[in-house]
Amino acid sequence: METPTRLDRLQSAMRVSRIVLVLVLLALVPLLVFTSAARVWQLYTLSGLMAGLVIVTAVTMYLVQHDHQTRGIALLLVAMMVIVLTMPLLFDGIGVLMGLLTIFVVWQIANATLTSVRAGQAMVVGLLAGIMAVLLDLLDLGTQMVLPNLTALFGVLSFVIILAFGFLILRNYRDYSVRTKLLSVALFIILLIVSTTTVLTGEAIRRTLTEEVGGTLQVLARSQAFAVSELLGRQVTALEALTFSDVLQETAVIQAQQRLEGAIAFSSALDAQWQQAGDDDPLVQDRLNNPAAVTLRQFQERFEANRELFITDQYGGLVAASNRTTDYYQGDEAWWQSAYDNGRGRIYISEPTFDSSSDTFGLIMAVPIYAPDGEVVGVLRSTYALTELLGLLNEGLDLTDSARATLLMGEQELDLTQSVPLVQPTDVDSDLVTLLNQGEAVQAVYRGAVQFMSMASVTTLSHVAAVDELGWQVFLYQTEATALRPLGVQQRLSTLLGVLLAVVGGLIAAYAGNVLSQPIAVLTETAVRVRNGDFEARAKVNSSDETGILAETFNAMTMQLQATLQNLDFRVRERTRALEVAAQIGRRISTILDEGEMITAVVEQTQKAFNYYHVHIYLLDKNKNQLLMASGTGQPGISMRRYGHHINLGEGLVGRAAATNITILASDVTREPRWLPNKWLPETRAELAVPIATEKEVLGVLDVQRTTIGSLTEADANVLQLIANQVAIALQNARQYVLTQQRAERQVLINQIGQQIQNATSIDEALQVAVRELGRALGTDYTQVHLTEELPTNRLHD
Repeated sequence: METPTRLDRLQSAMRVSRIVLVLVLLALVPLLVFTSAARVWQLYTLSGLMAGLVIVTAVTMYLVQHDHQTRGIALLLVAMMVIVLTMPLLFDGIGVLMGLLTIFVVWQIANATLTSVRAGQAMVVGLLAGIMAVLLDLLDLGTQMVLPNLTALFGVLSFVIILAFGFLILRNYRDYSVRTKLLSVALFIILLIVSTTTVLTGEAIRRTLTEEVGGTLQVLARSQAFAVSELLGRQVTALEALTFSDVLQETAVIQAQQRLEGAIAFSSALDAQWQQAGDDDPLVQDRLNNPAAVTLRQFQERFEANRELFITDQYGGLVAASNRTTDYYQGDEAWWQSAYDNGRGRIYISEPTFDSSSDTFGLIMAVPIYAPDGEVVGVLRSTYALTELLGLLNEGLDLTDSARATLLMGEQELDLTQSVPLVQPTDVDSDLVTLLNQGEAVQAVYRGAVQFMSMASVTTLSHVAAVDELGWQVFLYQTEATALRPLGVQQRLSTLLGVLLAVVGGLIAAYAGNVLSQPIAVLTETAVRVRNGDFEARAKVNSSDETGILAETFNAMTMQLQATLQNLDFRVRERTRALEVAAQIGRRISTILDEGEMITAVVEQTQKAFNYYHVHIYLLDKNKNQLLMASGTGQPGISMRRYGHHINLGEGLVGRAAATNITILASDVTREPRWLPNKWLPETRAELAVPIATEKEVLGVLDVQRTTIGSLTEADANVLQLIANQVAIALQNARQYVLTQQRAERQVLINQIGQQIQNATSIDEALQVAVRELGRALGTDYTQVHLTEELPTNRLHD
C-alpha cells in the first residue's frame, strides 16, 4: 500500500480547489438566471451562498499555494456543508440528493487531500451533515419552496460532480489507502442497484469463505501436526540425551554383569519378591534411591510430563526407577522387547493408553541405552502424559462447538477437543484419507453433514525417525453451516443496504472499511515500529482469515529476526568479552618479565576466563625437537610438569600445530585419528592447539581442552590466537630481558674487574687481581694469566 505523501496531498488539494471553483461557477450562472426571473429571497440567499463559496474556494487555493492545504480544505468543506444544510431549509425535495452528494464529495475530498486522522474526522462530519440534510428535507418549516428546475439543475450538477470526482478518484486511486479504496468502491456500489449485486456478492463471498475456511483448516492442521511432531520429537531427543548419562550406563552394565548367568530366571524371581515386598524392602529402596534413580528423578523434575521413568538391564530386570513400578521384570513386555530388539535397539512409542503403574493416560516411550562400544546394555522407559500435548493443541485450536480435531493413529483415533481423552476406532475411510493426503482441504459429507476437512501428517523437521514412522495424522473437520455462517450475515447486510440506501449504507461501508483495513493498518504500524528498531512490536490481529495468517507470519518473522539479532548481539557481547579478556591477559603478562611466572599467569587466567577443562602451554626445545609442558592448570598441570611431560614435534594436535604453525581444532577428539590421549586428562572431548609464534619462528603451543564434544569453535581459535600472539611477544620480551640483564651484569663485572686492575700499583698486583676476580666470575678452581709479547689487535676476548 502506497501512502500519499505531503506533496501528493498538496497537488490533490489544488486539483480539488480548481474543480470546485469550475463547478460552482457553472452552477452560479443558471442560478443567477433563475434568481433574476423568480426574484424570491430563497434564491437570493442561495445565490449569495454560492458567491461566497466562490470566494472561499479562491481563499482555499491561496492557502494551498502557501502550504496550508489542511486549513484551506477545512474551510472549503465547512462552506460546502453550510450550503448543503441551508438548501433543505429553502427548497423542498432537494435534501436527499444533496445529502448523498455531500457524503460522497466530502469523503472523496478528505481522502485525497488530508492526512488519515484529519480525513477520518472530516468523513464523520460529512456523514453527519449528509444525514442532517436528509432529515431537514423531511421537515415542513413553511419556508421551503418547490422549484423543479432547480432540482433538475442540481441533479445535472450532481452527475457532473460524480463524473469529475470519479475521474479524480481513478487518477489517484493507486495512491489511496486501502480504507479509502474500500470506502470509495462501497459508495459507488450504493449508487448502483443493490439488489443486482446482492446475489453476485453472496456467491463471491461464498467462494471466498470456502477458500478461507479450507485454507484456515489446512494451516491449522499443519500447525497442529507440527506441534504434535515437535513435542514428541523433543521428548524422544530428551530421552536419548538421558541415555548418554554415565550413571545410567554404568548402573545397567554393573547389574547385567552380576546376573550374566541365569539373568532372566533371577529377574523373574526378583519380580515375585518385588510385588510382595513393602516400600522399605532393601530391594525396593535400592532401585528407588541408587544414583541412577536420582538422575531419573532430576530429569523428571525438569520434564514433568514424564510421570514415570525407569531403566532395565539388557535382560529386562529393573535397575532404577523414579517411583515404584508394578513389576520388577519387564522383559516380557511388548514395549521392552520392541525397544531391545534382540540387542539391536530401537526407539518405541506406543499409542495413547492408560498406564496402571503410574495411573496416567499417555504414551509409553522406550529408548535403548547403549554402552560406549555400541552394545545395548539396557532400556529407558517413560510414561509420557498427554496433558501437555492436549494443552498445547487446545491452546492453538480456536474452533466452535461444531468443529473437531482428531489424531488418527492407523485404525484408531483420539479426539483432541474432548476434555477426557478417548481412544476409539476411527470412522474415517481410507478413500477420504487418500484424498486428504493430497494436501488440499476437502468439502464432503462426513458423519451425516457436509464438512470442511483437512489433514496433515505428524512428521518432524529434524526427521526423528521414531516419530515420523508412527504414521499419525491430525484430522480437522467443521460443518459447512458453521463455516459459512458469515455468508448469511453478509446477505442480510446487503438487504439492509438496499433498504436504507445511502445513509445506512454509508455507515456500513465505513464500518466495513475500518474492519477490513484495520488489520492492515495494524500490520503497517507494526512493520514501521520494527523498521525503527522496536523488535518487541507484535501485530495484534484476532482473525483467522488471510490478514490473521499474514499477521501470524509477520509476528513469527519478527520473532525470528529478534532472536537472530539477540543471538548476534549475544555473540558480539561474547566476542567483545573474549577480546577484553585477551586484552586483560595481554596487559597482565606485559608487566611480567619472568618467563615461568608469565606462562603460569596466562594458563590460569585463560582457564578462569573461559572455564576450560584444562589449559597448558608447551615450549619448543629445538635441540631435541620436543615440546616441553611448561605450565598447566590444576593438579594435572602439576603432575605433567613433575613427570616432565613432553610431545615430539609433529605428533598429536600440539606437535602438528608447532610443526605447521597452524591452529589445530578437534571439536570431537574421538574422531581425530592423530589425537594423542593424555592419562592426566581422561575427560577431554574437544581440544584446540594454537601455535605461539613470531614472524620467524614457533616458540611453543597454547593448548586448551573441554569435556563436551563440539564445545570448541573457530571463535575460540580466533580469541586464543590473539592470546598466543601476545604470549609470543611476552616470551620474546622475557627472554630478551634475561639476555639484556646477563649482558648488563657481565659488563658491570668487567667494569669492576677493570677498575680494580687500574687501581693496582704494580703489574704483579694487577695480575693477582685479574686472576682472583676472573676465577670468582667464572666459578673456576684454577685460573692462569699468560703474558705475551704483543696484544692481539683484531679482536677482544672477554
